[in-house]
Amino acid sequence: MNARFSGIGTLVSILGLIGMAAGCALTENEFVGTGRKLFNYYCADCHGETGQGNGFNAEFLDPRPRDLTDSKEKYLADQTNEKIYETLSRDLIDKGDVIKALMKGRQLRFVPPLMPTYKYTLSDAERWSIVAYVRTLHKNDAPKIELTPQMNRKRPTSARIRKVNLAPDTLNNAEQIASGKQAYAKYGCRACHSIGAKDGTIGPALDRAGFMSNADWLFRWVKDTQAVDRRTKMPTLGLTDKEASAMVAYIKTLSASAPAAGERPKP
Repeated sequence: MNARFSGIGTLVSILGLIGMAAGCALTENEFVGTGRKLFNYYCADCHGETGQGNGFNAEFLDPRPRDLTDSKEKYLADQTNEKIYETLSRDLIDKGDVIKALMKGRQLRFVPPLMPTYKYTLSDAERWSIVAYVRTLHKNDAPKIELTPQMNRKRPTSARIRKVNLAPDTLNNAEQIASGKQAYAKYGCRACHSIGAKDGTIGPALDRAGFMSNADWLFRWVKDTQAVDRRTKMPTLGLTDKEASAMVAYIKTLSASAPAAGERPKP
């Protein structure tokens, strides 16, 4: 009898926990719910499903993704809603851009590019919904975020690139290749793609991308990823035509030997 009641008690406890989790989802407002779905799709691979910075891709990144729950240090609670939104919506820059701005008397806030921008991928309202959801992951006194008529709900769009005009010498130009390598770093590509069994694992390894990808298609992809495939997790990052051409030149140099049968480029 005691064993029977003990088993029933365990079952009741489990059902209670499930009910609590379901209750949280049921009481979650629609705007926060949208943010949670977007976070799980675009952000959880690095930040983890619970926002603790422990997604499956986190171990391959340096610096590691931030713990959004403030469990180890208080950080997000001290940031304004606007500051978090800016991080999601910024143009990606490198430290050279920061120095150039300082020389002109301007200040730019540098955020490591391993955290991508969603300025060219998600709508204004969608980015604010992610901020609203992130606010549920840590204690804070920030104002509640709600959907307003001023928030644009339409995702960014751009004209499809119908013709690519890569200069004939682009792919074999050492200066272009070097610039492309710099752009690869500036836009944080290593957060998702590996080269030589190093860096992120969300996207495909690029060791043989030079063999396997057409230059014109590559230009379309790195220039406006979302225009090519809206279903991909890879966001459009805001490359200029010049940067996109240079990155194509660099990627076309990636031509490692094919792995032996049964061998994987990355464990």
